Amino acid sequence: MKILNISIDKDILKRDSAVAQRMVWFGGVVDKYTIIVPCDEKKEVALSDSVFSLGSGGKNKIMQFFTMFRLVQQLLKKEKYSVITTQDPYFTGLLGVLLAKKNDVGVEVQVHGWNKETFFRNALRNWTIRHANGVRVVSKRMKQKVQDLGVTAEKITVVPIYTDVQVQKDSTKKMAPGKRRFITVSRLVPVKNIVLQLHAFAGLGKELDWSLDIVGDGPEKDMLEKKVKELGLEEYVSFLGWCDGQDLVRVYNSADCLLLTSNSEGWGRVIIEAGSYGVPTIMTDVGLAGEVVKNEENGIVVAINNTSALRSAIERVILDSDYLQKLSAGIVETVRYLPTKKYVLEKYVDGWKKAIT
Repeated sequence: MKILNISIDKDILKRDSAVAQRMVWFGGVVDKYTIIVPCDEKKEVALSDSVFSLGSGGKNKIMQFFTMFRLVQQLLKKEKYSVITTQDPYFTGLLGVLLAKKNDVGVEVQVHGWNKETFFRNALRNWTIRHANGVRVVSKRMKQKVQDLGVTAEKITVVPIYTDVQVQKDSTKKMAPGKRRFITVSRLVPVKNIVLQLHAFAGLGKELDWSLDIVGDGPEKDMLEKKVKELGLEEYVSFLGWCDGQDLVRVYNSADCLLLTSNSEGWGRVIIEAGSYGVPTIMTDVGLAGEVVKNEENGIVVAINNTSALRSAIERVILDSDYLQKLSAGIVETVRYLPTKKYVLEKYVDGWKKAIT
C-alpha cells in the first residue's frame, strides 16, 4: 500500500522534528508514505527508506495551492498510490478530493475539529467530507458531527491521537493542603478562550492561595497581559512563553492542575501529557472530554464558556486536597492504559483500506 499525504505542517520537512518522526512510523506499516507540504522553497527530504516529504515551492498561498496540485498530479502519473489522505477538510481536503477524482484514487479526509467557522469554510468542509471515500476523526464526538453531515458510520474511522508518554511509578501527586499551582499549556489564540480562566480566578475569595502559569505564545498574549492587570491578578499570574524538553517537565512536575478552556478542540494531547505526571485537568466539554477525561473520576468537565462553573471547579480543587488526590490517581491510571502505538497504527491502516476505491 502506498499513501500520499497532503499536509500543511512545514515541520515535516525537518528530519529531527517530532512530527517528522511520527511520519516515519507510517513507513513501518505501508510500502511508501509521501507527504506534500506547502512552503516557499521546493525541496525533498527523505525521512526514512520509505517515507519522503516534499516542499511545494511558491511565493504565497495561492501559488502554493497550484504548485501542490501540479506536484501531486505528477506523482500520481509517475506511480500508483492507493490513497490520498488530507490533513484537514479545508485547503488540503479540496486538493485531495479534486485530485483523487481526477486520477481515480481513493481519498481520506482527516477531521481534527471545526476551525474558524465561517459560511465559506463550513461549505468547503461539508463538501470535501461528503465527497471523500473515507473520513478519519480523532474522537467519537467528531464522528457524530461528521455523521450529522450525512456521512455513514461505515465510512468513518475513529483514531485517537497517540501520545508517546510514559507514566512514572510514583506519578500520582501527593496533594497536601496549601497553595495550588494551576497551569495552562496552549497557543494563545481566541479558540482557546484563556480569558475565561482569568475571569474565573478574578472572582475567587482573597483568602484562597493559588497561582496560574500560562505556558505558550500567540496573538492574544498582549490582550491577556492587559486583562491580568485590569483584573488585578499580576501577583498570581505568570506568562512563561513556550517551554519544551526539561523546562516543560519541570512545569508539569510542579503543577497541581491543568486548565483547558477551549471553545473547540479536536482532541487535547496536552491533557495526556500532563496526566502522565499526575496532573489532572479542569476542562470544557470539548475534545476528549467524556472519552478520556471522565467528570469527577480523573478530571473535571464544565460547560463551554461558563465562568461560574469553571470558578466552582477551581475553588473545589484549591480547598479539597483529597478530591484532587483522587483525580490525580485517576488520570494516571487512565494514561497508563491508553491505546498503544501499534493499535493506533493499525487503525490508520483500517481507515486507508476503507478509502481505497
